[in-house]
Amino acid sequence: MAEGGLNIRRHGRDPLGRLLERLSFAFAVGSGLVLTAMALMSMWSIVGRWLFNSPLMGDFELVQLMTVMAVSLTLPYTQWARGHVIVDFFTTKAPESVRRALDLVAHAVMAAVAALVCWRCYLGGVDAYENFEMSMMWGLPLWWGYLPLVPSFGLFAVISVYSMVEILRGDQA
Repeated sequence: MAEGGLNIRRHGRDPLGRLLERLSFAFAVGSGLVLTAMALMSMWSIVGRWLFNSPLMGDFELVQLMTVMAVSLTLPYTQWARGHVIVDFFTTKAPESVRRALDLVAHAVMAAVAALVCWRCYLGGVDAYENFEMSMMWGLPLWWGYLPLVPSFGLFAVISVYSMVEILRGDQA
């Protein structure tokens, strides 16, 4: 197991860092609220099916939407806390400069992928809105599901770029 681990107590060292920390934490709290709502809804459906033979119809649609929302809302904080899985088996004995360069490349790739997903989610949401796409059981507009994805992946990309700046400044947490 690698040294270090999840850096839950990481704090921003400048105004932008503190803002990113607060925003990512707020998104993570939002994820927890979505997960709580999803658990309560699932319990309602199960109890309704068991006791009254009346489950919540289409609960699977809501679970799908809420799962995507919950996962996307956690990504910025996971990046902030540096909680993503890192396979450093081959680099543990590498010089610090090599590890920093690899971290820089990893954050750059992460920022690029997050920005790409942000952009594609935006386009997908606009497309779902313009084409009046609805869920089958509830008739909910599908573009609602895209709403948290765009800011989540956007913040994820910004935090990844900020992490690159930290490495370049030499004040990596």
